[in-house]
Amino acid sequence: MKNIDKELIDTINYFGLNNQIRKLNEEHDEVIDAISELIYFNKYKPDGINNMFINNVKYKPEEYVRRLKDHIAEEIADNLNVLRQIQLYYNIKDEDVEAYREYKSKRTIDLIEKEN
Repeated sequence: MKNIDKELIDTINYFGLNNQIRKLNEEHDEVIDAISELIYFNKYKPDGINNMFINNVKYKPEEYVRRLKDHIAEEIADNLNVLRQIQLYYNIKDEDVEAYREYKSKRTIDLIEKEN
């Protein structure tokens, strides 16, 4: 078992399954908000804008985008950690998760190909 897995098991055992499921809902909302902010910025940023502000700190647009991407990465990590806690709690094997990921991905590609 990886050290992080032990930490994640300790976390879900301490806070409890129901609390961590609520935490997962919260983390899902946070990653959606972070991605939406980047999409919104990319779609609506005014031409010629020189600076963006976060908590009254000025950033150039490229630095602002980097900070948004870092925020998305952090929120993805939070989601993955809580999902992994639930996976470990129920003793769901990595191979089973991977098999479903591959199946779902292939099914989506098959639908795309069918539409084209």
